[in-house]
Amino acid sequence: MKLRTISLACALAAGMVCTPAFAASAKFAAHALETQLLSTSADSKSNSLAAPEASSILNATIRTANKKDLLIGVSLEVGLFTETNVKGKNGSTETAGAEGGVKVTVLVDGQPAAPGQVTFAQRFQQLNATLGGVIESCQVSTTDADGDGVSDGTLVIERDCLVSDEEIGLILSTTAAHHFNFILPDLAPGDHSIEVVAQALSSADVINGTYTSYDPVTGEATEVSTTSNEAQAWAVVGKGSLSVQEVQAVNLKSGSGDSSVLELY
Repeated sequence: MKLRTISLACALAAGMVCTPAFAASAKFAAHALETQLLSTSADSKSNSLAAPEASSILNATIRTANKKDLLIGVSLEVGLFTETNVKGKNGSTETAGAEGGVKVTVLVDGQPAAPGQVTFAQRFQQLNATLGGVIESCQVSTTDADGDGVSDGTLVIERDCLVSDEEIGLILSTTAAHHFNFILPDLAPGDHSIEVVAQALSSADVINGTYTSYDPVTGEATEVSTTSNEAQAWAVVGKGSLSVQEVQAVNLKSGSGDSSVLELY
């Protein structure tokens, strides 16, 4: 495969500088799949919160004749689903949270390529609610006790009831990178195996609140725990492709901290 020019932005860590570069030639290997590669799900009802073991989803082999560097591209379809439902009344505070994500590591001959494990997608969702509940029935005197002229037993919520505010808060945070370039410099001559390892993670958890319940006859107060909050999360890796290029680096500049820039020509 002949390459006339190539422009590469190479990031081994945060705070990188993009550097244009040029290439003369490169070898190429690839692997693509058109089926679902990996999935996981969590449900607060079944308490299925543990993440599955990492799975190898794509792989390729490339032969290098001389000491070269590898530029490895991974592209994936990633789907995340999160659902949170809460129920409460009498001022109870309810919480339901769900999280899903997909992380990817590229291994070359069993060793991780830079920059290591990358988060391709991650979402955290948390629903908080303070709920008053639905008024289903009330007992009202049919006499005009307050002298306002109303004696037919009709209850007017705005006038005859004390209603507190209900509160609902939703937190949703998503991070995604559906294509990422990995780099492995100074690779020895010979045959090399490239493996893409993905881990789909999901968790779902709830915090049930409490409210005060009053006996309609005696008026006795009792603290009651709610049990109806629910949360679900799914993480799915769909179609994917792996591309591997053998390239020749001019130099590998080590910057300050964890930064470096790889320049190709």
